[in-house]
Amino acid sequence: MKYLKYISVIFIFTLTASMLGTSCSKMLEQPSGSIITVDSVFHNPDNAMKALFNAYATCVVNGFITGNGGSGLSDAGCVDGFLYAADDEGDQYGTGGRANTFNAGTWGPNNQDEFNIGRVTQGIRNTNIFLENVDKVPNITTGIYNWTPQLKAQTIGEAKILRAMMHYQMMIRYGGIPIMNAVPKVVIIQDGGISKAIVTPASTRRSLKSTIDFIVKSCDEAIPDLPNAYPASDLGRITKGAAMALKAVTLLHAASPLYNSSTPPVSFGVNDSLLCYGNFDPTRWQAAADANKAVIEWSAANGYAVLDDASLGKSESYNYATGAALDPRNKEILLFDHSHGQQNGGSNLIRWGCPIWYSW
Repeated sequence: MKYLKYISVIFIFTLTASMLGTSCSKMLEQPSGSIITVDSVFHNPDNAMKALFNAYATCVVNGFITGNGGSGLSDAGCVDGFLYAADDEGDQYGTGGRANTFNAGTWGPNNQDEFNIGRVTQGIRNTNIFLENVDKVPNITTGIYNWTPQLKAQTIGEAKILRAMMHYQMMIRYGGIPIMNAVPKVVIIQDGGISKAIVTPASTRRSLKSTIDFIVKSCDEAIPDLPNAYPASDLGRITKGAAMALKAVTLLHAASPLYNSSTPPVSFGVNDSLLCYGNFDPTRWQAAADANKAVIEWSAANGYAVLDDASLGKSESYNYATGAALDPRNKEILLFDHSHGQQNGGSNLIRWGCPIWYSW
């Protein structure tokens, strides 16, 4: 009886532990299909489009007048109207904004909102994730989007332009930069019989010429597949004209005396190629002129024009052109950040940094 008692206790303990183990195992297991992976995202057109829109959300161009400070987006250059109120085009509304910090002389490397390189590199990474996985999306219809070869080509173009815009934003501030055309990966190489881990693409800075060539090449690849316009629900997406404009302004920088020179404004020694071409070439001006002419012609053919409405007058036309993106009279804006929705004054691009003639 003594041994039977022990056996009974052991049996009961074992059965209880088994039941608890089974219950805990089922309770802690991930439900089937609940883990989100790159493959699960890009095997569904709707999810793939969300990945593209996430790239848009992290590639807001520095300097676009969103009017919404403190968002953490890469448009930090416009926190409280920084770019407008820091020059004679505008004035700061209120005294607590970043422009007043700049004008007071207390702005510096550790106290500036002009550029957020971390946000920009995050945006580039998101575009590269999209570009490296878009081939996985099947040609099917799921929910909202009907994935076709045409839509695929268009979204690739959008992602390439978003990535190029971020490179452009860094180029105009730093000159030659690392060209981030892929998601960073660790690769093992053999060097003299020794295995070494390297990160590719390399994080070393490339020449100014290589940087500009990359931006222009991205535009040339994307332009043929981008639409001239989108439905109102997709306002803010990359159009053919936006890509052409990015190419044009990049080539204008390339032709300018700042870059189109044998020597940079400030000597960088053996690294002068990071700051200038190293020679003057007048054909760079012709390339810039041709690209800008193409944008002007495209704009005229697609309903874009300088706002000069007789019913508004000159000053109010300027107000609407720079401040009312969605007003039907405003045909000037090729691309703007639509992620913040309406601001004060209606569909207003400017909130704190107001042009001198601003009247709302």
